[in-house]
Amino acid sequence: MNDMIPGYVVDGIVVGDGTIERKPEAVHSFCRALVRAFKFIREKEAEARKSLPYYTSVPEEVAMKCALREVSQDGREPLDLIRFQIRMIKLFGFLNNDMDIAKIIDYSFLPPATPGWEKARREEIGFDEEEWLETLSRGS
Repeated sequence: MNDMIPGYVVDGIVVGDGTIERKPEAVHSFCRALVRAFKFIREKEAEARKSLPYYTSVPEEVAMKCALREVSQDGREPLDLIRFQIRMIKLFGFLNNDMDIAKIIDYSFLPPATPGWEKARREEIGFDEEEWLETLSRGS
C-alpha cells in the first residue's frame, strides 16, 4: 500500500486454526512479543532500523530510509481501516474477492486493548477515508 498511499504499509499475522488449537500459548507469546517489538520501534526507530540488516537481507542503506509501518500501540487496527485497505487492494487489482474480515481477524491473542484505542489509532495515522481516496485518485 506504500505505492498507493505514501508512507502507509500493511502487514498482518496469519495463524492456522490447527496451530492455535495445538499451541495456543505459543501464539499468545508470539503476539505479546510482537506488541513489545511495536513499542521498541515506536520508541527507538533509528535503533530498530539499524537492526533490520542483522535479521533480514535488507541492506542498511535501504533499512534506514524504507517505509516503516506506523505500528500501533497494541497490534490492533480499526476494522473500518482494514475494510478500507481491502477496498484499495481490490481497486488496484491485487484482490478479486470480497472477504468478511470479522471472520478472519481475532485480537483475542493480543494483550488487553487500551480504552479508546480505535479513535486514538485513527487520529495517530491521520485516517480520513475521504482524504485518502482523494490522494489515491490524484495518484492513479
